[in-house]
Amino acid sequence: MKTAARISSEVALILACARVSLDAEGKERIKALLQRDLDWEFILRVAERHRVTALLFLNLTRANLEAIPPHILNRLANRVCRAAAGNLSKAAELLGILDPFAKQGIRGVSFKGPTLSACAYGGLQLREFNDLDIMVRRTDVPVACDILTRRGYRPPPDWSLLSPKMIFSLSSVNAYHFERVSEGFNVDLQWPTRIGFFPLRMNVLLERVEQKLLLGAEVTTFTPEALLLVLCVHATCHEWQKLALACDIAELLRSNPRLDWTWLLKESCASGCRRRVLLGLLLAKRLLGSSLPDIVAAEIQANPAVDSLATQVEEDLFCESRGAPSLWRSYSFTLRAMDGVLQRIRFCLRLGLSPGIADLRALRLPRALFPFYFLIRPLRLIMRHLLLGSADRTGPYVPTPPEVVRKMLDMAKVGPNDVVYDLGSGDGRIVIVAAEKYGAKAVGVEFDEGRFKESSARLLELGLEKCGKIVRGNLFKTDVRPASVVTLYLLPDFNQRLRPRLEKELRPGTRLVSHNYSMDTWKAEQEETVVLADGDSHRVFLYVMPQPPPAASNK
Repeated sequence: MKTAARISSEVALILACARVSLDAEGKERIKALLQRDLDWEFILRVAERHRVTALLFLNLTRANLEAIPPHILNRLANRVCRAAAGNLSKAAELLGILDPFAKQGIRGVSFKGPTLSACAYGGLQLREFNDLDIMVRRTDVPVACDILTRRGYRPPPDWSLLSPKMIFSLSSVNAYHFERVSEGFNVDLQWPTRIGFFPLRMNVLLERVEQKLLLGAEVTTFTPEALLLVLCVHATCHEWQKLALACDIAELLRSNPRLDWTWLLKESCASGCRRRVLLGLLLAKRLLGSSLPDIVAAEIQANPAVDSLATQVEEDLFCESRGAPSLWRSYSFTLRAMDGVLQRIRFCLRLGLSPGIADLRALRLPRALFPFYFLIRPLRLIMRHLLLGSADRTGPYVPTPPEVVRKMLDMAKVGPNDVVYDLGSGDGRIVIVAAEKYGAKAVGVEFDEGRFKESSARLLELGLEKCGKIVRGNLFKTDVRPASVVTLYLLPDFNQRLRPRLEKELRPGTRLVSHNYSMDTWKAEQEETVVLADGDSHRVFLYVMPQPPPAASNK
């Protein structure tokens, strides 16, 4: 790693363990790191966030079991066993989906998920994944959606108003997302398209497929070269924010030493994603020690922007306090990772003019008026980013699991006499539970127009409008003085930005509960961990606003 001199022993240990194959030198390095005074809670937290817990456990047990605290070893073992069981059930579900696809003449190409785990990692237990990603041809999407629906999957409600032709015209969409909540299965049904942030020539890649065994059955997946292109472009879309993304590249290289590099580089150039591919390869080398052929090293050397992008990723990767990148920082990274000025211009034009799902949520028009979304899109962007500012961006929306919602409200001892403020209320689930199950008055503050409308409608549907409400506003400007309980699920830098206002406005005795991220220098009254059925763990912090210090006497 280029910044190795500045990384902690804990991060160095995670990087040393984040691989399937461990040579003698790597084993000795891990043994040496285990002799240091390590913050194991930090190690577990970071490994889980970067989805490398299974690899961490594998290589710790290879190196020196006696150096690992027993309670840490038990937690790791339990987490890995639960994740492996979940992976197995998801792999079986994938086969259950692909079989009726095949019977209807649909060729589903499985990539990432269990297929990548089996092909690159040598089994289902070492790679952590959530979604099942399946690529089909555009013409097969309606039938594939019908099959998934019959299997109990639910598509996003917004899309029920739109025909496939309308959805295909959305520049930000190249997949249907389906959920089967009862089992926790998620399916991303994708189709070939070329959009600004995902420019691959998928019709070309769909001709480069092969058969692989998964649980004894054959599945269709991309060849290693085509899969490498897909993984590099996908990870760049997510700004390489998880170490697991680089691990996928490194393990694909390790398990396929005879890649057709000439075809790969030629296709990356034809698709306009060469810089993104070189970035992924350079990160695999810097972070995880992957070997690259001379032809690739020469390409990287000739493209200094790749080195700059990789350095930014390395600096951000393990910085817990940095939080999610700002909107403009994300756009800047995306644009810098693109090949050429024309590609950047096309991306900006499509971003500004082509409607997305958020536009459909904000204003639902009849199908006949769909073309008006192309006028609404730029107006919404102007309103959001120029008039209302970008201070409301508090990171990606991730809903709090129901078990964690109950734990947060239980730790705050919410009751009928409380007024609960949920800052960044999303779909309104904390407001709904606080009002319906705990009898409290609850207020949610949500900036996103679509989620504000949906959660407000949900309160009305449940008849909770007298004890719960959602207000659309900037959580950094919201008056929280009426609150006796405040709940948060924000990234660390936003918690820090909120602290001065909370210290000023919250009354002594007010309880504040934060999901996953602490309030930095504030002393928590209570801290608990919630472990879900799928093995994911969530931290919950409880704070109580102190009494003000006594005034100095004037004598």
